Amino acid sequence: MRIIIELDKDLPTLALSEALSICNTDKYEKDENILILETSVRARKIVKKISLARAVYKYEFSTKKEGVKKKIREHTWSFKEPIKVITRNATPDETKKTISETCKKLEYPKVSMEKPKTRITYIFTNKKAHCGILIGEPKLDLSTAMEKMPAPHPSAMKPRIVKALINIAQPTKSILDPFCGAGGFIVQASKMGYETKGWDIDKGMIWRAKKNTATLKNVKIKNKNALTLKKAESIIADLPYGKNTRKQNMKKLYEQFFKTLKKTKFNNAVLILPKSSQPLKIAKKTGLKITKHHEIYVHGTLTRIVMEVKKN
Repeated sequence: MRIIIELDKDLPTLALSEALSICNTDKYEKDENILILETSVRARKIVKKISLARAVYKYEFSTKKEGVKKKIREHTWSFKEPIKVITRNATPDETKKTISETCKKLEYPKVSMEKPKTRITYIFTNKKAHCGILIGEPKLDLSTAMEKMPAPHPSAMKPRIVKALINIAQPTKSILDPFCGAGGFIVQASKMGYETKGWDIDKGMIWRAKKNTATLKNVKIKNKNALTLKKAESIIADLPYGKNTRKQNMKKLYEQFFKTLKKTKFNNAVLILPKSSQPLKIAKKTGLKITKHHEIYVHGTLTRIVMEVKKN
């Protein structure tokens, strides 16, 4: 099926990587935040799973902005009444002409603004217009936010980013977080239906993680050292950093973990580290192959680097 995914604009490379991971493809067309691709994955599954996207549409057509009227007239339409026609990022004049021409071509069908059976959407970019029929809009489960958990921790990432990173890690059945902290990734992965394991050497964090996951199934939390890792299906790790981390040489820890990961059997891994620690240099030094990396700005003194690792 050919679809359009309207990606979030604030984390463009991360949103793209998540979408391609979910759709299981590396072939696509992209115009600003509009992603067009063919996928065998069910569209409803994509809507349910994806995090860093505004909406998913069945692809109808793309054209230069000046060619919209002609394309509407030439296109073979399939729809159910009542319909709703909307535009995104269009000028008032573009919106008026596009909606008018669509209704004219469809012979003025029944319209419902509240409960349409077909929602035709035109997304305008700088040079083009992309038309799709809405399949669905992703909904975020805010119950996985760390501040809503019984034993919260201030360094946790936002739920929408946590979910996206798990999708990029591409677990099929299980996922391991060897630096689980208070269990943010564990909670989200469990609610996504995966068997989850969390390790940490800090007993205080293990207490938090166990408290936060007490009501969840398929979760195992252990007081265990990440450097003993030998095998996992998928791995996600937000490595420790900052003033609140117990005193240890962070650079040395990162190097040791990267070397451990090189010897570990796994399919995919997603690693999150502070940019200030120069994780890409450490990866190069230790021979850990990074396939993609992304930046997440948190605040003035913290930008995180997300690194994707695939086992050879």
